[in-house]
Amino acid sequence: MQREASSRFFAGRLEAVQHALNAAFAEAIARAQAKGLITPHHDPLALAVFIQAYTMGRVLGDLDTEPLDAAAWNALIGDVLDALVRPRR
Repeated sequence: MQREASSRFFAGRLEAVQHALNAAFAEAIARAQAKGLITPHHDPLALAVFIQAYTMGRVLGDLDTEPLDAAAWNALIGDVLDALVRPRR
């Protein structure tokens, strides 16, 4: 019973921190969109969560018995972000 209460407390705290992080990223992205630095084509919150997701997802490549090549990952992410956020002209 105490473990369940502790888990609920931790989950609540984690949700609050994650919400604040999402909001801060989304706000920064929205400001960049307003200045024309990032395409306004994507929702700021969706882009904020995507950026965090690929960053955390990188760990999956490290957990493999044959770790992912960092240069290959970085090249892929660079191309994806370039396509997602570059202002369209």
